[in-house]
This record gives sequence, structure tokens and C-alpha cells, in this order.
Amino acid sequence: MDDLESTHYSAKFYGASLDETLHGVLLRRGRQISCLQPWPQLGDPSLNDLLKQLQAPPSEWHPLLKNALAVFEDPSFSVTSLHEYERAELSLPSHVLVSYESRRDEIISFLEQGFREFKIKFRPHFDPHGGVFAHFQELKNSFPIRLRLDSNSTFPSAESFLKQWHRFSGLHKEIEFVEDPVALDLLTWKRLQDEGVSIAADRPLHFLSPREVDADFPCRFLVMKPIRHRLEDWDSTLRSSGKKLVFTTALDHPWGQLWAFHSIHQLRLKGIVCETSGLFTETLQSSALNPLVASHGGVQLRGLSSFLEQTERLPWSKFSLLQI
Repeated sequence: MDDLESTHYSAKFYGASLDETLHGVLLRRGRQISCLQPWPQLGDPSLNDLLKQLQAPPSEWHPLLKNALAVFEDPSFSVTSLHEYERAELSLPSHVLVSYESRRDEIISFLEQGFREFKIKFRPHFDPHGGVFAHFQELKNSFPIRLRLDSNSTFPSAESFLKQWHRFSGLHKEIEFVEDPVALDLLTWKRLQDEGVSIAADRPLHFLSPREVDADFPCRFLVMKPIRHRLEDWDSTLRSSGKKLVFTTALDHPWGQLWAFHSIHQLRLKGIVCETSGLFTETLQSSALNPLVASHGGVQLRGLSSFLEQTERLPWSKFSLLQI
């Protein structure tokens, strides 16, 4: 850790179901930068607890910490490679995150920018003909819209989920998948699949090992986050399980999003097919300029030099366990 520098940050999030301040740290080694940003609200250790684990053997580190440091093991991720992506105008397709309260003109604007996939929370009290769903009901005949619903396991049972699911029958053709419809139970998820629900696994992948997610695992999509999942460990699963792969970020700092952008591009170069991912979000409110911008239904790098200059002006210091 002698050559490691760090700078702490706080990120404020706003949304219909989210109003949080998260604490993270950027880590720098040479021309490489990584971010460590836990979500204690979702069961992660606190930032300080994660950093204290550096005093223990690596075998005892939390996956978030392991993956943050694994960034420095990939020589292809650096300021130099990011400049190359920007010069090449590399663009990756992305869905866009909207809320139940999103206005019609906002949806129209995204559609005009080329976005076709929309991610939205899915809750028991939502009206299939109210809020943003009313706009999708109207616009589905004019645009090839695909909806990605995220339940976050908020439905207490298969029965409660299916009751709401059937109310949304007018949008079933547009719904690409539902993330974590209920808390993971293999038989329950299999039942939902039999009822015609296309399931995407997200939070279960935080604790399941790759060998547990085989072809019979009851989902069609795997939602993975490069900062949380060591993609090399999942390589054989991704190739053999027949699952479709979607990448998102956990509303990470822009440096975490850049790592995801790089990781997706590298997997594509290896021939691993990735579905439209979730890299574009306007939910993060922070002092950091984000060089990932909307581009024809996807994201690409723009304004990288200004972002790097702002990164350089951050209060970096030599990393020390004594500061924790």
C-alpha cells in the first residue's frame, strides 16, 4: 500500500425512493484510479470497516474491497486507455433510469435521443395507468419501448407480486424483465417464470457463487456490477449458463462508472455478448463532472480532460491505515 494515494468523498442521491448520502474513497496508483463506495443501507460494511480490513490477510477482505483493488491489476485500464476511448468515440448502449413521477416530456426527450430501454422501480401501489406507466401505455405504439422493472424484493410473496403483475398485462410485451421480484427462493422464482415472468437476478448475485448460477437457475438475466463482481470468476458461467448479461453500476462515483464502461468493452472484445447496460444515470449529484454522457441511446466519453483536471485538484494524500 506504500504507493497508494486516497481522497474521500460524499455523494448525495435524490429520487422518488432514494434520498441518501453515501461515503466513498477514491484510490490512486500511478495513472489508475478506483473507487470504494459501499451501501451500508443494503447490508455492506461501512467504509471505515472496509478499510480496516486492509490490516487482515486478503483472503478475509470483503468482495467490494477486493474488487476495488483488483482495478490496479488490469494494466489496460488507465488514463491513457480512457483518452483512447474518447478519441475513438466509443459508445456503449445503455438504458435510462426513470421514476414513477417522470413527466411525459422527459420520456419523449429520452426517446428522441435514441434510448429505448427504461429502468423503473416496480412497487405494489403503482397504477398501470398512472404516473410514468401512462406515458408508456400511450407511446408503446409509436416507439419500440422496452421496460426493465426493479422490484428490489419488495413484494412479500409470489401471490402479491402476481396480483400486481396481472394488472400490468397491457405492458407485458414491453417488459423485458423484472429484477428480484421477491426475495430469492428457487421454487418461488421458478413458479413466477412458469407464470410468464422474465426474471433478472441482481442482489442474489452479491452472495451466490458462480457455480450456483447454472443453466437451471430460475432467471433469464444476470445483472452484474463490475465494481462488485470479479468478472474473471464468472467467465465460465457467463459462457455456459445461457443467461443474458446486463451490466449496471450501483450509482457509483464517475470513476466507478468508468471502470464499468471499460469492463463492458473488454468483455465485448472477448466475444461475451452483453445486453444493453445501465451506465447512464442523472441521479448522482456530486461535485464531480461525469465524462459519461448520453449519445444516441448509449453513453460515451466526452470532456475527459476537464474531468481529469478536476480529479487532479482533489485533496489527495498518501494512503495510511493510521488515518482510518
